[in-house]
Amino acid sequence: MDSEDGRRVLDPAQDGAALKALTHPLRLTLLGLLRQHGPATASELAARTGESSASTSYHLR
Repeated sequence: MDSEDGRRVLDPAQDGAALKALTHPLRLTLLGLLRQHGPATASELAARTGESSASTSYHLR
């Protein structure tokens, strides 16, 4: 399903796995940083969040 501006809208009945993945606080933080600042490596995101690059890399998968 698409919104009026053309962006895809998640349907909980069909996109449960995607919605579940976004419940982790670090994943939400990473998503916000990527939307605000654009592409970044796991190491760059780790520096911005104070997490390890291993942790940020894991949550980007």
